[in-house]
Amino acid sequence: MLEPATLQDQIRDFLDPQGLHAQQQRVCTHLIGCRAEALGGLNGRCDQCGAEQPRYRSCGDRHCPQCQGRATEAWSERQRANQLPVPYFHLVFTLPHRLNPWVQSHPEVIGYLARYTHRIALSNARILGLDDDQVSLSDHDYRDGGHKTLTLDAPELIRRFLLHVPPKGLIRVRH
Repeated sequence: MLEPATLQDQIRDFLDPQGLHAQQQRVCTHLIGCRAEALGGLNGRCDQCGAEQPRYRSCGDRHCPQCQGRATEAWSERQRANQLPVPYFHLVFTLPHRLNPWVQSHPEVIGYLARYTHRIALSNARILGLDDDQVSLSDHDYRDGGHKTLTLDAPELIRRFLLHVPPKGLIRVRH
């Protein structure tokens, strides 16, 4: 039977740090500590029943599925607030500086960029569960347009996730 699981759980339980470059190790440390006691936090107390509940700090790492959903949406909303509504069309190109005014007049371009430039490699919503050291996740089948279930060993899932962590100094998007 599948148990609920997150990427944070998989990294904490199955990570083998051998062979990871420094940036991958840093990202893994952030993800393990995210919204956990390691990063500290605040204790909230109910005024009526006196129950206490800790609220731990988030890591803020761009690869973290717990942090980046809200960060992506916030970035996208800030960009959309500066744009005028126009019909949508899809372009893929390197943007010369002199075209910035054009992009500013096309808010759909910003929405597209937000979905793909600030997206994490694997969200917790795609992880369906854990059975022993087998992780099941939802996967998009581009051939038929549907979804299928992909089952991987936990170390293989971590290996694939870490392929998306660039070395320090490599900047994916400049703005």
